[in-house]
Amino acid sequence: MAEERFAQRAAKQRDAAMLRSLLTCFNEHGCFETTLDQVASDVGVGKGTLYRHYTSRDDLFEAALRAGIEALLLRCRSIWETHAADSDAGFRAVIDDLVALNLRGDPLSPATLSRLRCSCRWLNRSQPDKGEFEIALTPLVRDWQAAGLFDQATDASWIAAVTGALVNSLATTGPDGQEPVAGRLVEILRRAFAPAPQSIIAVVGR
Repeated sequence: MAEERFAQRAAKQRDAAMLRSLLTCFNEHGCFETTLDQVASDVGVGKGTLYRHYTSRDDLFEAALRAGIEALLLRCRSIWETHAADSDAGFRAVIDDLVALNLRGDPLSPATLSRLRCSCRWLNRSQPDKGEFEIALTPLVRDWQAAGLFDQATDASWIAAVTGALVNSLATTGPDGQEPVAGRLVEILRRAFAPAPQSIIAVVGR
């Protein structure tokens, strides 16, 4: 039994390493120059091992996209929960981190995952673009709404979609292309989806 648990844990670690390697290779080389040979060599396994886990290169890309989005959202939620006593500071910290990941070209950045999503859709055109990052971000947006940061009457998925678009926009850098302006994005989002004034809520509720 202990040996079985060890084997399962080792398999999960190897699988995670494969997906991390794919994200890194994709971030450095792009869709067409990322090969299974690169991933296998980086992880230290044979190419056959990859095919035992994933039926094709496209399958590996899709798995890496899902794993990357899950890891990024766990990171966002951890930042948010770290600032539980100050929801505004928590929201600003999340946006600042997302922008920082983009600016330094991190394999886990929203920009990298967005490019990977586009590549997955191009490689498998029968699959619709569902906006996976925005869908995954929606539960966190609902927490922001519950904390009074955004209008609760607005569809959370819409706020998530706009957040993703702004974070990945050229507006995340200053004129010299280096200065982050995450604060500006925060203000844009707060103004666009500001909670309704209490006076208006009171009138509507009557």
